[in-house]
Amino acid sequence: MIEANGPGPYTVHGRMIRDDRWKLITALNGDEHFYDLGLDVLEGEDLLRGSLDPEQLDAVTRLRSRLDSGDF
Repeated sequence: MIEANGPGPYTVHGRMIRDDRWKLITALNGDEHFYDLGLDVLEGEDLLRGSLDPEQLDAVTRLRSRLDSGDF
């Protein structure tokens, strides 16, 4: 079952992938958002708005690859 996150109508559509710790959201307009769910469960800090450390860079690269390949 898929449930909407709040009332619509929705005007931004895209795709999302996550693992146990990280979440990557890619909107169809090209905007991306990346969160560390281990530290930020409410998704308040978009890590792509700053410099990524090596662990974050590895995670976002891996999630992008999985999202692009359909491996989820």
